[in-house]
Amino acid sequence: VLGGSELHLGWIVGVGAVGSLLMRLFLGRGIDRYGPRLVWFCSSVLLAASCFAHLWITSCHGPAIYLWRIVFCCSWAGILVSVMTFVSTRASTPRMAEIVGMLGTSGLLGIVLGTQLGDFLLGTETVQPWQVDRMFLVAGILGICSALFVWLATRGQVRPARRRQPPMVWVLRRYHPGTLLLLVGVAIGAGLNLPATFLRPYAAELNIARIALFFNVFAVTAIVTRVATRHLPERFGLQPMILLGLGGVFV
Repeated sequence: VLGGSELHLGWIVGVGAVGSLLMRLFLGRGIDRYGPRLVWFCSSVLLAASCFAHLWITSCHGPAIYLWRIVFCCSWAGILVSVMTFVSTRASTPRMAEIVGMLGTSGLLGIVLGTQLGDFLLGTETVQPWQVDRMFLVAGILGICSALFVWLATRGQVRPARRRQPPMVWVLRRYHPGTLLLLVGVAIGAGLNLPATFLRPYAAELNIARIALFFNVFAVTAIVTRVATRHLPERFGLQPMILLGLGGVFV
């Protein structure tokens, strides 16, 4: 609709990812100072604003699409970090994995519903500009609804007490997980995001109008795998399961 090729798509996604990575350096401090509730709510509002802003983008060559992609990715980063922080305070340590697993399952259900909605809005042989605008409009409205639900669901959350925060460089050096674990994160991120990012142009090249089936199979497989393997980390340990998961991503 806006022109461009897979090269432009890669640059737009990459610039947004770099902006999100830099923003994560400050998200932790924001959560420590203001609490996960406020960061979560503000990130949801920013997500909706970035969706609405795409209604006025008319070209893939100007700075606007890169700017709002950065805002979009930063808001997603804020949502993910704050929600993980919030749920980690709602359960004891032995039940932490169960709570995080339930959160991940709800996200997978969102993938199923979201892709069905996307195919309903854009699942035609030729996508028109008004269809893309309608998609961003619906996404922005859902983002506003999400912000309202966040505000209601986190009522009663106490704001953290003010305390002295150590320098960021000191924190990174002290708690850095190591280069090897960093490379593991890079591999996982590439394995999970590359197919989703370039699936749409790949499907268009094969004349496949609807892509919900791909994400439905992905989500259902992930849910079944989580249920079937929920006791394996306790039996075999985390390291074998991590290696098994990385092997699956590679395959």
